[in-house]
Amino acid sequence: MSRKRRSFTTEYKVEAAHRMILGELCGESTKVERYSLMAAECATYEIHRMARLLDISRSGFYKHQGRSVRTQLNKPRQRRADLEMKISEIRKVSNSVYGAPRITAELRAGGEVITEKTVAKIM
Repeated sequence: MSRKRRSFTTEYKVEAAHRMILGELCGESTKVERYSLMAAECATYEIHRMARLLDISRSGFYKHQGRSVRTQLNKPRQRRADLEMKISEIRKVSNSVYGAPRITAELRAGGEVITEKTVAKIM
């Protein structure tokens, strides 16, 4: 019986020490920084324990993880970003004189498959 109490007390003391050490981090850092710390240490420590020590929610951590994965562009978004760059470059060269029809013709001459309507939307 006393053994269980000791282990609980020892665990409580360790957790209290971690809280004191991380207390400064919690006060000075943003949630994003704390989520990043959790992501870096999730292989070593338990998520629920780190969340408790850093005073953030587990659900918030998992949402942050999902968002960081979604920041990478998929193929359609990457293509649109490339088209935006090309269109803005053509507009810059033409001193913003070219409209959607001329820009479409320029892009098609460069081998791009695109409609005038898409160019107009992006402009």
